Amino acid sequence: ADERRIVVIDPGHGGRDPGAQGQSGTLEKAVTLAAAKELADILTSRGRYTVVMTRNEDETIRPDERETLARGADADLFISLHADAIEQHAVRGGSVYTLSEEGTVRSAKLAKSEGNYQVYDINLQEYDNLISDILLDKAQDTTMTKSSKFAEVLIGNLSGKTPLLNRSHRKGDLRVLLGAGVPAVLLEMAFISNAKDEANLISPV
Repeated sequence: ADERRIVVIDPGHGGRDPGAQGQSGTLEKAVTLAAAKELADILTSRGRYTVVMTRNEDETIRPDERETLARGADADLFISLHADAIEQHAVRGGSVYTLSEEGTVRSAKLAKSEGNYQVYDINLQEYDNLISDILLDKAQDTTMTKSSKFAEVLIGNLSGKTPLLNRSHRKGDLRVLLGAGVPAVLLEMAFISNAKDEANLISPV
């Protein structure tokens, strides 16, 4: 059996949605795609991962389509790459987002509104409301635990190699993280609005 883990890499923004822009004109959609391709090459070369990209070129993809793709790929991990921006240009550093409590509530509402919604290998439509609610809660707990564990591992590996915000693990109600059966993180690689971070984002080294 193929024991390779399935990793979905999501280059943020794209197409008509350029994302943030750096002081030198660098577009977020370009640096996220470049970083995603580099990460995909590294993981593929190790022979232990099957990599699925949500986009391989400059195209527009809705957030819900990205999350649906991750579920359809039966992903073991979904990682969305972004570059933050803020009016205070001195702020720099990366951070990692996992789903907030508000996000889990929204995820549950989405699950109930979609008749064929599956979490892990369970089709919630096959159970009555009480059982499906319990199964969804269990799935969300498992997913959030796995997501948070990976976020801490990711931060630990980034620490000392690239600047990070003081509170580097954050929670957010972000659409791309709503897949109840897929552990997911959103990595803000750096602040593209900071000149040093922008330079790092476009550096080949």
